[in-house]
Amino acid sequence: MDRRTTRFLYLGILVSSVLWGGLAVNQAEAGAITYTFAGTVTNVVNAPNVSGSPFNTSQTMSGQMTVSDVGTYPIQSLIVSIGGYQFTETGSGSVIIQNNNGALNPPSIIDRFYAIKQVSGAGVNGFTPSYLTMDLRGPQSLFNSTALPTTVPSISSFNVKNEWRLNFSGGKVVIGQMSQLTAVPLPAAVVLFGAGLVALVGLGAGSWRPKRSQLAA
Repeated sequence: MDRRTTRFLYLGILVSSVLWGGLAVNQAEAGAITYTFAGTVTNVVNAPNVSGSPFNTSQTMSGQMTVSDVGTYPIQSLIVSIGGYQFTETGSGSVIIQNNNGALNPPSIIDRFYAIKQVSGAGVNGFTPSYLTMDLRGPQSLFNSTALPTTVPSISSFNVKNEWRLNFSGGKVVIGQMSQLTAVPLPAAVVLFGAGLVALVGLGAGSWRPKRSQLAA
């Protein structure tokens, strides 16, 4: 077996490894959309606001959630930070997309992005977090269907209602407004897979190129 054939076989093994790795990543990520989001705290009146509460209206909220794009759009993962307080998903939850809905804000016909998810985290002054909601409503032109959006309209487009709520036991609630909701581009692993494949093919092309001395022969 000559050197060129050996290089070709070696390159084939590398490309196959990257390809299968990329397929595994694609399978793991297939059927899910990740969203990043941010907002502010606007109301702490009904929050766990006894002495020592960590919440106030100068704080911001940020987080990320991954949602399956099949079935009832279940939320697969969620992490949120409000000030110095963090919590994660637990139990059930889903995203609801409503298109051309005339029942929520009659007589207006609106579109809606709504998320609800049970959450867990450290208790605050004896009150435990129970679930998070996001309720974004805007004109009927925002969505074309009830499909989970891969791109989200500008947050300012949701001009009918823009609110998130962190609900605690005992009827306590932290209320805020969303400032951002964005669908994340392709996962970094998939991008790296593509870049790695291109690089390997480039290396292979270089190894297959005849040497100058051979051309002169």
